[in-house]
Amino acid sequence: KVQRFSPGKALNLFSHAPRMALALSWLAAQAERQLDEQIVRIGRRQARERMAHLFMELYFRLGRAGFDDSERRNLPITQLQLADALGMSPVHAHRTYRELCKEQLITRHENGVRLNDPAILGQMCGFDKGYLDFPDMP
Repeated sequence: KVQRFSPGKALNLFSHAPRMALALSWLAAQAERQLDEQIVRIGRRQARERMAHLFMELYFRLGRAGFDDSERRNLPITQLQLADALGMSPVHAHRTYRELCKEQLITRHENGVRLNDPAILGQMCGFDKGYLDFPDMP
């Protein structure tokens, strides 16, 4: 359930429930780690590596959500969604997508894209899942 509350109420709550304050701070820090990686993905990687990196992030997140390897390989995402997520024009995203298909790293299917070999794809883009491996909250 989501509810709005004033900063004063939040401070009052946190003074009575310091573990709640710690938990919210911890969650914010984890979100910041992911945002940092998105900034690097868009700002420092070439289009091919940018797209592959996003595919690997989605693959890893599906694994953390309990999907098995065959389910994780099939990503229900469109080229337009990829373009939006990666800060690319739809034309550039389409060209990049075709390049990855031509290299047989991915395959188009009716509901999106299939990752043919996530290990090779991850190596190609330098994927390091560390920013998604959340340490246990203290």
